Amino acid sequence: MQITALSQHRTEEVQQLMSLGSPHITARTLSDYWLYARLFSSTCPIALLEGAVIGSAIAMRSQDDPADVYVQDVMTHPDHRRNGVAAALLNVVRQRAQRWTCRRASADGSTQISRERPGHLTCTDVRPPK
Repeated sequence: MQITALSQHRTEEVQQLMSLGSPHITARTLSDYWLYARLFSSTCPIALLEGAVIGSAIAMRSQDDPADVYVQDVMTHPDHRRNGVAAALLNVVRQRAQRWTCRRASADGSTQISRERPGHLTCTDVRPPK
């Protein structure tokens, strides 16, 4: 498995992947994914296996509070679940948040990406331990 940043030429594949997450994930429009790839690629990692997109995380840094990174969606293809795909994607987001010295990467402003179980969202701080 290879983790790389979302690129504009992968937006259709990501949209198709996200559509598999219904009803929990609502696939956005192609123009939305194009914007994510163009503006937030460093916090929108995708997982590739043999050239196919098998996972994606859509996250972005808050413009109002740059100490926060908001995780919008995380999706793993059903055929590749329970193999660490979501954990690897969220780890990339967490590492980026740490490089920016953010205090939190979260799905709702209070639930954060766990260092111990990065595929799960739990209440922990993303700042590296001192």
